[in-house]
Amino acid sequence: MRAIGCLTFLLAFLVPLAAARAEQPEPAQDDLRVLAEGVLNAQLVDIPTGRLTAAITQDYLQDFDSICGHDPLPRGHSVLILAHAQEAGFITLQLEGISRTPVGIIHELLGAQQVPGMTRHVIVTETDAGREADASASLPPEQRIANCIRFPKGVFTAGNFEIRPAHGGGTSIDPQYRIAVARYDAQWSAPYRAMGEMREYPDQAMIGLLVHVDPADGHWKLVKWTTRSVKSREPMTFLVPRTKYEGSINFH
Repeated sequence: MRAIGCLTFLLAFLVPLAAARAEQPEPAQDDLRVLAEGVLNAQLVDIPTGRLTAAITQDYLQDFDSICGHDPLPRGHSVLILAHAQEAGFITLQLEGISRTPVGIIHELLGAQQVPGMTRHVIVTETDAGREADASASLPPEQRIANCIRFPKGVFTAGNFEIRPAHGGGTSIDPQYRIAVARYDAQWSAPYRAMGEMREYPDQAMIGLLVHVDPADGHWKLVKWTTRSVKSREPMTFLVPRTKYEGSINFH
């Protein structure tokens, strides 16, 4: 009888809990919009200035150890930032100890055949246009960085989201995950337009959010996000590391 009583108690506890999970409402459109616009509008462009050191790697792709307080960026990324910033007239470049044309400097940094292990020192000088583009003074003190031209990418407004369960390999991963996808409108900042980095996403693009409900308060929290061109047919793919749901979660 005591065992039956314990079983009855467990069922009485677990059944309402399961029902509560099953009745978990979908993420609200307004909440998703706040999450999406929060990450989109927080995007900043960072252009390093001063004396930078670029290392030549085994495959001749080069990058700087860190710029503007960031950890190392994907290979070649900061060099491309310098190339775009130079094209926009925000900076001038000079290889220390070597006379090169600006184009020659970028070509050399992007993979001229050098000896792996060598380094190059680059002097990046801010121009009047760069000082005008720099919005650091209008940013909160914690977002201001020395030797760095910093400005927002733009202002973004998200539309209505299409919400689907998260799937991996065609199988539902977890009922507490959702993927939400929407178009967003972009009003690119003038400095970002000058750098030409918005060519792939003219005035509208797609954003995908991977959200997970917090069992403690029932609120949907942002796990990861990504963007795509409106014309892209590739699925939204998220990698969820350090969880039992490792692997890609796709939205088709």
